Amino acid sequence: MFLVRRFDERAGELHGSGQIGGFLHLAIGEEALVVGATRALEDRDWVLSSWRSHALAVARGADLGRSMAELFGRAGGLNGGRGGAMHLAAPEQRVLGGFGLVGVHLPVAAGVALASSYQGRAEVTMAFLGDGAASNGTLAESIDLAAIWHLPLVLVVAHDRRGHGSAEDADAAVASLARKAEGHGVKALTCDGMDILDVHAVCSDAVRIARTERRPALVQAILQRAPTPTMADPKPAGSKEELEAWKARDPLAVFGDRLVEVGLLETADRARMQMTVNAAIEQAISAAGRSPHPEPGSLYDHLTIAESLPGWLAIDARGRATRGETEPFPREVQP
Repeated sequence: MFLVRRFDERAGELHGSGQIGGFLHLAIGEEALVVGATRALEDRDWVLSSWRSHALAVARGADLGRSMAELFGRAGGLNGGRGGAMHLAAPEQRVLGGFGLVGVHLPVAAGVALASSYQGRAEVTMAFLGDGAASNGTLAESIDLAAIWHLPLVLVVAHDRRGHGSAEDADAAVASLARKAEGHGVKALTCDGMDILDVHAVCSDAVRIARTERRPALVQAILQRAPTPTMADPKPAGSKEELEAWKARDPLAVFGDRLVEVGLLETADRARMQMTVNAAIEQAISAAGRSPHPEPGSLYDHLTIAESLPGWLAIDARGRATRGETEPFPREVQP
């Protein structure tokens, strides 16, 4: 968990200094959920998310240097610098990426689960979302199809009761995620999203339901992120009192203290582990900084146009299109 936390802390600092651009949604306070849930999976299972996919990639064992380089937008990143924080994917770890628009990854996750089921593979697809996506129509559509088709799909909801700035009852007549899920025939479970052991136990049960019973499950994890859900909004996500209450339940501090109390971790070992993680993150940052920027000529790589021919397409102010197949950049089109 400390690895995910420290990666996010340094990423936030680098975003503030301008070394990381674009949107950056931090997972600070969500580490117990990220680690506890993904550890309930097997290596063959699939993971999708809306935001914060970098935290999932790190938790699943993606290379730290390549993960940081992706946030930097460098060619040595996991996706060649094309995904960034909002669309980072780690294919080797079966993290199929983040999706910038709320809820759009849920039908994709259902499709991945359908592919596994159709091909007879005992894989589970786990999709992470926030409670703000629970009122999105894609959730209802996805879990309904998953229930009808008996898909091995687990939806993990980070429920902080804020919906990215909205109270949970502000955009839903029925705020209970359990009632929503069960209304579609989907098993609903709840865990303490600040307790890694509870998260792991509940998500393991959900994964068992999906893998062995071949039916979907939804896990509602009650948690609070801190200090802010996105670097685009520097205001704290809550009052001063709420933030102080969160500090008392910080999943890293609470779990670390618990391990020391039961004798599974020495205080000195705890400090050494933190130093080791800090060093690994700094090495990752150094490696990311040395990675070159993508070549300008590669801007149109992996893009296709009509008839699946590689190339570029330019549209002028009057709607007239010009296409090419070999030039890296479109010629200027005169109106």
